Parts: sequence; structure tokens; C-alpha cells
Amino acid sequence: MIKYYSPFMKYLVLVILPIFCITAFCIAAGITFALRISRNLKTTQPQGEVELPEVIIPTEEDLPEAEPPSSTPSAKLKVMSATLVGLWENEGYSEKAESKLAGVRILGEVKNVGGQVASEPTPVFRLFDEGNQFLASKKGTWTVPDSFHPLPIGEEILYDTYLSVEPESFHSIEISFNTQSVLTNPNPRIENLKIKDRAIAQKEASSFAKPNRPLQYLQFSGTLVNLGKIPVTDLAVSVWVKDSENKILAAEYVKYSQDILTTEQEIPILMNLLPFRDGDMKDHKVAIYGKTLE
Repeated sequence: MIKYYSPFMKYLVLVILPIFCITAFCIAAGITFALRISRNLKTTQPQGEVELPEVIIPTEEDLPEAEPPSSTPSAKLKVMSATLVGLWENEGYSEKAESKLAGVRILGEVKNVGGQVASEPTPVFRLFDEGNQFLASKKGTWTVPDSFHPLPIGEEILYDTYLSVEPESFHSIEISFNTQSVLTNPNPRIENLKIKDRAIAQKEASSFAKPNRPLQYLQFSGTLVNLGKIPVTDLAVSVWVKDSENKILAAEYVKYSQDILTTEQEIPILMNLLPFRDGDMKDHKVAIYGKTLE
């Protein structure tokens, strides 16, 4: 049997099929991004007033004389800022304020004020009651694996930690870092890794839980380039946004572990940052990491 296809049908196939494929791809990409944002919303405060514990930045005078059970907080890493957000039991965003606080996430900037390159510090949390009486010391956890890189003397870096303890069990929390691990022969600092054409802009994405209220997020873009003569590997980029009160509004960390940047080679950077809370962006900072491949 011979089947006849009119030129008009052929035209429809050639025109409509590509449009359908492109539309399906865009919808799938949008759904994937919305789902990824929804999973990250477990650190975003639900609707309603929720009282969080007070976060304390220690000074040299505040450090305890006696050693806590886990480790001794060191003054070599000085906490410059601290932002506390809640960790919720449920995943995704809820219109109701019935989500239970399951822990706290603290992130901010820390500076190396010691005489050696700091490496692999341990987050240490000290918990206090309403009368400012010491309750217990806890060992914190890094929110993003391998997110703390060796910190040279006099420089600052973003830290991102959390503690899975119910916030109702204490009134305030103090964060410091044990820095017994130092690098006596650290890898040379890579000065030739740069991000050119960097930009950050506010964006919106649809939400399944709140279809009539788009999610607000920040998008960082740029191009990572190696301007040196030695190839670089183990690449990572950290971006954090601060508000007018010097608190962290959003943060993101991305690794490019399989990439090797040779001379003048480039990698496009596109990072989406979901704000932890309401606030206006004042400025943002970027840190680049990598190791020379010789």
C-alpha cells in the first residue's frame, strides 16, 4: 500500500516538531530547577513569626578557660560575622508555620589571624540557657562537604555549618573553630585564577506549593579563566551575598572536580542562590579554589 503525504503535512512536521521539542525541554528544565529550589527551601523560614536562638560571636575574652569535652576553640580563626537560620523537618515550602525546628544552620565569614595556614578546622558550638549559663559544647558539621579550603594568613573565607539539636533546648549559641590542623608546607596560592564578566541579578521561578507567588532568587554568572602557565585542577567557586547588616543573605558552593584549566582556558559559571530570608542585597563576594597540576 502506498501512503500519500501532502506537502502541507510535511511542512507541519518540519515546523511543529522542533517547536514541540524545544517547548518540552524548557518545561522540563523549569520543573527540574523548581524542584531543586524546593528541596533547598528546608533552610528557609516558613510563614509566620518563629523565634530563633541568639547567635554569639566570641572574642578572646569569651573563650573558656577549661577545655570542653570535644575540643578547644582556637583564636587563630576569628569569626567576623554569623547568620543563623532554622533547619526544618519537612522538605519544601509550607504556607503554614507548623514546621518543627530540627536544628540550626550558622554561616558567615571567618578570618585567619594566626601565624600559619589554617586547614580542616572543627566547628565548635557552645550552648547557653536564658540566664547565659553554659549548657554544653557540641561538634558542628559542615553543610557542604569539602567547603572549607586552606586559609592563608590574614585572609577571610565563608564558613557554612549546622547542628542537629532542637533550638528549643537552648537560648543562645556561640560558634568558634578548632584549628589544631595547620599546613606547614601549603600549596602555592593560585593568583592567576580569575572570574571575568561576573554579574549577579535577581530572578524568579515558579513554585508548585505557591503557584501564584514566584520564588525570588539570585543568579550569579561569569567565566572562570586560568591566566597562568600552569594547569589547574580541583576547581571550586564559592559565592555569598550580604545585606546591609553584614549578614549572609544567600550562599552557594560549586565544585568542578573533573575540569582541568590550561593556559587561557575558560569555564562558564552559572550559580543560583536562594535567599535564606527576606532582605536586600548590599554586596557579594566570590572565592576561587584550585590546585596546580604539575
